[in-house]
Amino acid sequence: MLLFFAVAMAGCPARPAELAEEVDRARAAFQGLDRVRLADAALALREQVACLGTDVDPALAAEVHEVQGLAAFVAGDEDAAALAFASARRADPAWRPDPKLIPRGHPVQALSTRVQSQATVGVPAPSRGELSFDGAPGLARPSDAPTIAVWVVDGEVRRSAWLPPEGAMIPYDRPGVAASTSNQGVSGALRPALWGVAAGAALASAGSFYLAADARRDWEASSDVDEVRALYTRNHLWTGAGGVLLLVGGGAAVGAAVSGSF
Repeated sequence: MLLFFAVAMAGCPARPAELAEEVDRARAAFQGLDRVRLADAALALREQVACLGTDVDPALAAEVHEVQGLAAFVAGDEDAAALAFASARRADPAWRPDPKLIPRGHPVQALSTRVQSQATVGVPAPSRGELSFDGAPGLARPSDAPTIAVWVVDGEVRRSAWLPPEGAMIPYDRPGVAASTSNQGVSGALRPALWGVAAGAALASAGSFYLAADARRDWEASSDVDEVRALYTRNHLWTGAGGVLLLVGGGAAVGAAVSGSF
């Protein structure tokens, strides 16, 4: 759970450099055959894309799609992997699997060219600002493969998300239809407060579990029945407190993290 807090709270609004670092971690996880770390990195990237501070460029968009493809491949979903790699090529025609990471003959090499993503669907023009898909401004959304959709107004990202082919379009202002909230979701004052609650609860929970473990060590070393009973009670009280704090912090972190996705 503490690892979840670290992932969820890392860099929101997210900067391109933070996405690039997560891409590097994902590639290292793939190279190290660490499927758990790779899946975590793919999820972290989608969460970061949902709270972008600035739009991504096409090359970085391609790398984000690459990671989703690698994670899907490792999870055994070759169809999803092929679609993600198609998105990478579409975003950046120069993109190719890194031969140092994906040597000749590796199954990913074949998957990287199995699907040709070409279909698009037009979306209404925003009443203010502009839309982009995988870093390219325009109103033609890729409809047969994933894409990173971003709505920017006066240089500020108002909405952003990694969208699967069947995913709903991000809300944005259109003539007669106004998006209810910005990409930050919760108000500027409330969202930092939620992260503060999450961080404080995480630290307090860690302290509670430490005190619980300390009480357990003492009772295991003690031969006094009354002292053992008291330490046993203390251990369970601190363990319960740590669990409650995890729930509180987890709820606050989820509320702040997902607020930019709706």
